[in-house]
Amino acid sequence: MDFSNVLDINNEHFDALYFRAQCYLKEYSYLRAMLDINRCIKQKPDHLNAYYHRAIARSQMGLNSMALNDFNYIIKKKTNFRQAIFNRGIVHQRLRRFSQAVADFDKAIKLKHLNADVYIRRGLVLYELGKVNKACNDFKQLRQFDEVKSKQLRAKYCRLL
Repeated sequence: MDFSNVLDINNEHFDALYFRAQCYLKEYSYLRAMLDINRCIKQKPDHLNAYYHRAIARSQMGLNSMALNDFNYIIKKKTNFRQAIFNRGIVHQRLRRFSQAVADFDKAIKLKHLNADVYIRRGLVLYELGKVNKACNDFKQLRQFDEVKSKQLRAKYCRLL
């Protein structure tokens, strides 16, 4: 979508900047998204969804510690922000902070952030921690979302059980 007409009239129009940033995210144009989101945050410093989208952009750009700062800020303000908790877990996983990743994935599951990714990621992290039985239980739980992926992961990681 082209937001340039609105931004030509008012180059600080919050909604136009925010929605253009979301389009940039979908196009994998993370730097552009982050620049627009920074302008949004400058206007509305308490807009948690803007911080969330900036954290996603930063994470995708490999700026994991900056993404972690944004996720921590969001979760401090709204402790039940499931997507932020789940994605913070992904950042912890990338940084090989496996215990923290598991804690975030556990909390995301408790908050009903139930999808295939949370069980895949937690299972892989548990496997890295040497908790093979727990990892395989997650891969079994995955069946409710993706039977094929569940079988693949169990075949790869749970052969000896």
